[in-house]
Amino acid sequence: MVTQLIYCIIALLLFTIQEPGTLARYSPASTLLLAAAVFLAYCGLCKLAFLRLERDMVRYGSAGHIAVRYRKAETRLAMFALVALSIYTYVLNIKYYLRALPGFEQSLTFSGLFGLGLYLLHLTVVWLAGYSVHHHIYHVRTGRFGYVLSNLRFYAALLIPWLLISLLADLLQLIPESQHWSFLTTDAGQLLLFGVLLCGFLLFSPWLVVRLWRCTPLPRSSIRDELEGFCSKYRFKLQLPVLANLCRRHPECSHYGRSAATPLYSLHSLAARLAQSGRIEGRGRP
Repeated sequence: MVTQLIYCIIALLLFTIQEPGTLARYSPASTLLLAAAVFLAYCGLCKLAFLRLERDMVRYGSAGHIAVRYRKAETRLAMFALVALSIYTYVLNIKYYLRALPGFEQSLTFSGLFGLGLYLLHLTVVWLAGYSVHHHIYHVRTGRFGYVLSNLRFYAALLIPWLLISLLADLLQLIPESQHWSFLTTDAGQLLLFGVLLCGFLLFSPWLVVRLWRCTPLPRSSIRDELEGFCSKYRFKLQLPVLANLCRRHPECSHYGRSAATPLYSLHSLAARLAQSGRIEGRGRP
């Protein structure tokens, strides 16, 4: 999750800090053709990367070895997506023509969403090209479209903090210059607004994230009872049903195992090791 967030931040910075200038690098038609060529080259690279994995998958049949290579291929292709975004922005200077869109220059949110959308478009190509390998390794029940949609929901939840801060920055530009609103334009006023935004995010983001990821309560079982008892013993405040069901259904967590039991046992094993090492010793023990 941290890696995906870092890549999103890099994509956002790459796109937003560039100044398009007053002159275009290429004509509109040339810019469009060159951008299409870069995108098609990226699609071919994704297809080639996973085609090799599909051949080895049939030849060797070892899901464990293929899974490692699959994750490495995903990471490399995500980095190439950043390279493609840099070419669009700094070589082709597409922002020069995007300025014609209403609100593109004035709104930090609009321009940022466009850059992130361009980056996620390339990741969608990765997910579509690698779906068959992913299905072979993890035996997911979702179809190709559902797999892509689940990944997009995952990234949407990661981008909520940036979206709220960016919207607040846009709203601050709309504050009228009058005596009643002058306090909000000061440093103290902006600090107050960001504090209110942070509190709102802490209060409502868990509710929103759970619905974006479509988490549902995990049915009662011996595994759930064991984990609930363990967390109660050490006073862990953790939504175990939500966490377990997230690991079971979300593609980003599917590498932990092929069933719902595996991530539950992994969590229990991790907590047990922490207890044995003394890092949580004495916290809530009877």
